Amino acid sequence: MVARALAIGRERLDAFAHRVKRSETFSPTGEASLGSPCLAPEQLKCNLRTKLPVRCFTSPHLPATGQPAGRDDQFGVTSPWGASMVRRSLRTGSWRTRLRWVVRLLTPWGLEWWLHILSLRKLERARDEHQRKITPASDPQLDDAIRFLVARGLDEETVRFGSMPAISLTFMSRVVGPRLPRDRPVRALHVGNFVGVSLCYLTSLVRDQNPASVVLSVDPNTVHRGVASPQSHVLALLNHYGLLSNSLIIPGYTLEQSFGELGAPDESDLSRGLACVDVLGSLPALRLAPFDLVLLDGNHDRAYLEREFVALRQLVAGGSIVVFDDVVAWEWDGVREVFQRVLGEDHCTDLGRDGRLGILEVGTAQ
Repeated sequence: MVARALAIGRERLDAFAHRVKRSETFSPTGEASLGSPCLAPEQLKCNLRTKLPVRCFTSPHLPATGQPAGRDDQFGVTSPWGASMVRRSLRTGSWRTRLRWVVRLLTPWGLEWWLHILSLRKLERARDEHQRKITPASDPQLDDAIRFLVARGLDEETVRFGSMPAISLTFMSRVVGPRLPRDRPVRALHVGNFVGVSLCYLTSLVRDQNPASVVLSVDPNTVHRGVASPQSHVLALLNHYGLLSNSLIIPGYTLEQSFGELGAPDESDLSRGLACVDVLGSLPALRLAPFDLVLLDGNHDRAYLEREFVALRQLVAGGSIVVFDDVVAWEWDGVREVFQRVLGEDHCTDLGRDGRLGILEVGTAQ
């Protein structure tokens, strides 16, 4: 009986080790690839009589406790029997609980559990190492820009939360930079400036391709995140980096006027929030050449953004690159849905996503 149990345990350990080895692969974004990423957590939890995914571990002998996952909760999937939970049970549990766990850890189930924990830690270390290789710890230019804006009296947390993080700016530079023309000035459009962090980064990026490159930006200069007249900070930041000659700013709305934090103007203040309207509809009359690069970070309403992209199509050509900010399903569903629709219906190519930005290349069919 004992020999049979050991043989069964050995077979299960060999099969589990094979699955771990086969699952240790990485995606281009640096996230561990562990089988099907679209399975729900409840689909991943199964007992030892079926396939045991690396991402989750449960026991057929123990009831679910609802215990919050600790550090052992890897890749967003709850592991109710993680190492932290077992250590807590052995340290603070009753003598019966401690004895029960000691016995379980000496069974084939316990050996497989240990392999599971070790595989998670190995994958975590490899994932973190991979992420460190592709992502800088910080961006000196971004840090300097934030220090400059804080010195002007802005709150650092407000600036950071209202601006693109260093990892997304680096991702954009890595994807967009090699695709921009170098034999002529780059023409770029930036929608939504706030205090100018992403605008300065984008302007510096295209200027590095060609010193005569120009970025046209559109922003109504209304109160945002409690910052009044953000355009004054934008101009100061552009001047700080010597980018004023590479930038043209239009105080306006891409389509019709939309009301921000202060709401619609009342009769006592009809000028509040006023700026040029239908900027995208007016630009074709200037007979400008198509934009090579567009960054959309303005109105996040789905209907507004859909019409904004329709108006944008007459300002870009095949091969133009469009960057969507906040393509985040749990926060900005409208932006994500418009991005997905554009990819499916407008002959565009997905160049990549980093968890916040979505970058596509416009197709030739109109």
